Order: sequence, then structure tokens, then C-alpha cells
Amino acid sequence: MARLRPEPELYDVPGWRALVSELRAAPPAEAAPAYLAYAEAHLSAIAELPRKTPAQQP
Repeated sequence: MARLRPEPELYDVPGWRALVSELRAAPPAEAAPAYLAYAEAHLSAIAELPRKTPAQQP
């Protein structure tokens, strides 16, 4: 049976990395492939966010 995992905060890159690592290490019965794909896609999207300096903020 799959156990419930809380999702990290939206832009918490270390938290999402930890979740992806945990899902990759979990037995196939506990890690849903769709949830792993979702977590990997979210991590890749937030890990490459452009950084702005305070002077560049709108």
C-alpha cells in the first residue's frame, strides 16, 4: 500500500529533491510512476528559475 507523502512547499528545491530521491528509492509498490514523473517535472521547472536582483524586480 502506498503511503501518503506531504509535498514540499512550492519553491522548496531541496525539499523536492529529497522527495524525488525518496520516490526513486521506494519499492515499486510504494512509488506511483505518475507521482514520480510529476515530482521530477516540478523539480526541473523550479530548479532552473531565472534569478532576479532586487533592482530588477518590478
